[in-house]
Amino acid sequence: MTQACINSGATSDMDPRLQVFTGYIKLTDCYVLVANNVKIPCLGRGSVSITLGDRPLLLRNILHVPALD
Repeated sequence: MTQACINSGATSDMDPRLQVFTGYIKLTDCYVLVANNVKIPCLGRGSVSITLGDRPLLLRNILHVPALD
């Protein structure tokens, strides 16, 4: 089972795992600033399906940020 951190304080939703994305679009010159003031690249954007309890959810416009892994 894969666990996720739901962070309501984040400006954007992000996931480091490329394999979970659908409708993936590559991005260039895209970065996010994380809590320690480090700028890390986001490589793309797409949708990610998750299950919350027993409810399936489709999250849209999720940033692919491999450095979060």
